[in-house]
Amino acid sequence: MTSAPSLANQAREERLNIQKRPVDEGEVTVRKEVCTEHKTVDVPVTREEIVIERHPGHGQRASSETLGEGKEIRVLVRSEEVDIQKETAVAEEVTVGKRRVQETERVDENLRKEEIRVEKRGDVDVKDTKR
Repeated sequence: MTSAPSLANQAREERLNIQKRPVDEGEVTVRKEVCTEHKTVDVPVTREEIVIERHPGHGQRASSETLGEGKEIRVLVRSEEVDIQKETAVAEEVTVGKRRVQETERVDENLRKEEIRVEKRGDVDVKDTKR
């Protein structure tokens, strides 16, 4: 029995070759700005005032402690004055960094595939084996 020459043929298909590359998404700039805020604060302050009370005399005999001619009474009068000083304090701390976040991105693509079809005409025996 002689064998007929065999013909080899290939069926090809497309496959996905997925690769990733870094892409610049944007940029974040962090900086400080000085803002001025006007602040009004009510501060309670105390002051002294002199009170002189006069009463009519009732004809009593004068004491020896009376204020004589040429003598003075001095009373020191005080008040509080508001003194303003500014100080710098830390209002906020900012840490800037990056972190990697892994997500899943769905990729949809149509792939072509060649399929081998065997057609018979007439009374032909075909043994089709797939490996």
